[in-house]
Amino acid sequence: MFPSRNGKEKLARWQEVIGRLNELKKKESTVEVSIEIGGDISTIEFPRDSTEANILLEALRDVDEGQKIGILRTDLPNRPIVIRSKGGCKS
Repeated sequence: MFPSRNGKEKLARWQEVIGRLNELKKKESTVEVSIEIGGDISTIEFPRDSTEANILLEALRDVDEGQKIGILRTDLPNRPIVIRSKGGCKS
């Protein structure tokens, strides 16, 4: 992951982050997901009206905090991210 200007992380294409879901926040202009990785918390954000944000909100709505998840960034326009969790893959 690469830090962005506001301290949030962003994934490069075909990069995956795996950890435990800490928090999913729907803010005014963004959707943020915080993931615990080896005791550290990383936060990834997407614009609220983006395809990525919609995928996150749908895929993680029934995932409990503390559950292990993976977020994979792709280069596919219709599937820009893939979410892995106990329930399987969602995009």
